[in-house]
Amino acid sequence: MPDEDRGIVFMNIELPPGSSIDRTHEVNEELYSKIKQIPGVLDGSVIEGRSFLGGAGSNYGLGFVRLKDWDERGEDSLSMESITAKMFGVAATIPEANIVFFAPPSIPGFGRSSGVEVNLLDRASGSFADLDRINKQFISDLTQRPEIQYAQSSFDTGYPQYELEINVPRAKELGVSVSSIFATLQGYIGSVFAADFSRFGKQYRVYVQALPEDRADRDNLDQMFVRTSEGVMTPITEFISLERVYECTISYQV
Repeated sequence: MPDEDRGIVFMNIELPPGSSIDRTHEVNEELYSKIKQIPGVLDGSVIEGRSFLGGAGSNYGLGFVRLKDWDERGEDSLSMESITAKMFGVAATIPEANIVFFAPPSIPGFGRSSGVEVNLLDRASGSFADLDRINKQFISDLTQRPEIQYAQSSFDTGYPQYELEINVPRAKELGVSVSSIFATLQGYIGSVFAADFSRFGKQYRVYVQALPEDRADRDNLDQMFVRTSEGVMTPITEFISLERVYECTISYQV
C-alpha cells in the first residue's frame, strides 16, 4: 500500500540497553533541536521511556514531528520522503542511538507504520543467545536488500539486571522470614502505601520509600535492616546476594 503524506512523521529512539532516562532525554533534546531546523518541519514533541516498537524502558524514546501545511511544501525537496531522508541524515550524527523515522500507515489499524511486520519464531526452543545471533543476522540481511529502507528489532539480550538470591537457611537461623526480606526491599526501594489523610479539604496518600540517594547503588543495601526474632536489627545483606546478569526483551518488530 503506498505511503500517504499525512503531515506527520514518527520517531523511534533506542539507546544501548541499561541507558538512564537522563541520557535518553539528552539524546532526544539533541535530536529535536537538529530536526526542527530542517526545511518543511513545523514543530514536534519527544517522550522518554516509551517506544513505538519496544514497549517501555529507560533507554527508549519516541517522538512526533509535524510538517508544515501541504500548500507550503509544493517543492519536491519538501515532500515527506525528502524530509524523512534528511531526518535519517541527522540521526547519523548521533551514533550512540538507533533512530528511525516512519510515516503512520495510510489506513489506521494496519500496524504501527507503513511497510511490513515480521515475527521470528524459534521452533527448536534454543537459547536466547542463539536466537539473538540469528535475529541480528536476519536484520543485517534485510538491510542489504535495496527495497528495504530500514529494519529494526526490539529483541535484545544485553539488558543488565541483578539476580537476587536469598540465603534461606541463614534467615531461618536468625528467625527472619522471606516475606520480611521482600517487604523491606519493597519499602526501601519500590515504595509501600502507608495511609491516607485529609487536610485542607483534600485527600492525600502517604508512601514510604528511601530517598533516591539512599537507594541508588547496591552498596546502599548495607544500610537496610530487618528485625530478627530476638528483636535485633540486622543488615539485609546478611541474607541476600546479588549477581549481575544479562537478560532480554521478548517483543520483536521490524
